[in-house]
Amino acid sequence: MGQPTPKAITGARAIIKVNDQVMAFATSVSYVYETEYKEIQGVDNSLPEELAPTNIKVEVRCTNIRIPNESPTVSGIQANVYSHLEQSYVSIELKDRKTDAIILFIPKAMLVRREGTVASRGLASETWIFKGIGMWDEREPEQPPLL
Repeated sequence: MGQPTPKAITGARAIIKVNDQVMAFATSVSYVYETEYKEIQGVDNSLPEELAPTNIKVEVRCTNIRIPNESPTVSGIQANVYSHLEQSYVSIELKDRKTDAIILFIPKAMLVRREGTVASRGLASETWIFKGIGMWDEREPEQPPLL
């Protein structure tokens, strides 16, 4: 018999890559994919006629252990005070280690916020917040068929 197919994705098996480099110490990853819709009102009708998509927002939060000399500015993921006008995009990939299935892929993202905690008797940790342009999961985007 072959290997059983997993029925759930677990954090222990998930790996995150930024620009094809594994973030080995990412302890938690969360993401939001939001599509905003605007109500299109008709004349003499209290209910909207339809919903029109207006904006897609993508955000990824990665919490990780802070390693000395491996900050996002050292690795080039985050701009410093002199390079912020020329910062390039990164790609973000969250995969299942066992099946190699993509959980989330963002082709263009930027680190927009970095939060850190240094506890007196604990590990230093940071949360990196990325804003992205577009994303997909197990199914790559494709044009819908013409009707």
